[in-house]
Amino acid sequence: MTKNRIFESMELSCYRFWSFKYWALAVVLFLLAACSESFTDSRDGQSYGVVEIGNLTWMAENLNFETPGSFCPENDSRNCKRYGRLYSWA
Repeated sequence: MTKNRIFESMELSCYRFWSFKYWALAVVLFLLAACSESFTDSRDGQSYGVVEIGNLTWMAENLNFETPGSFCPENDSRNCKRYGRLYSWA
């Protein structure tokens, strides 16, 4: 096998892998969106997405409930909205 054919074969294998990877990711995201719901925290009225996978329910977003000692990542309130709050359990 010539050097060029080896590289062509590697490129084709990588393309197949990446194509499958993105296709599989799209399928998973579609299924998660189709099975997703939300709940509202009665303490502050914020809504959070949840996802059911099998017979388990998981939070699809990080908690953003303010408690004493909790803080925003990098002390920037915009990060709380994006990433949720950080909590100290000491």
